[in-house]
Amino acid sequence: MPEIVFTDPEVAHIGLTEAQARAAGHAVRSTTLPLDQLPRALAARDTRGFLKLVAEEESLRLLGAHILPRPARTRSRWPCSRSSTD
Repeated sequence: MPEIVFTDPEVAHIGLTEAQARAAGHAVRSTTLPLDQLPRALAARDTRGFLKLVAEEESLRLLGAHILPRPARTRSRWPCSRSSTD
């Protein structure tokens, strides 16, 4: 079920986090992109933040997508904070 939370900064996610996907038994490949790689952020002239995609390792089937458009004051519990495997 897609979710969006209207907060400042805005946060959105769909699907599984990396931890949830691993717990469900998926072999996972994740990618974290800075927003300066996304046309929407460039058009808005605000490229602070990142997008994380979580996919199955073999098929590359998308399992989840998570976006934090601007750095939050704290994000230690954010489900897609950068890990050593990013």
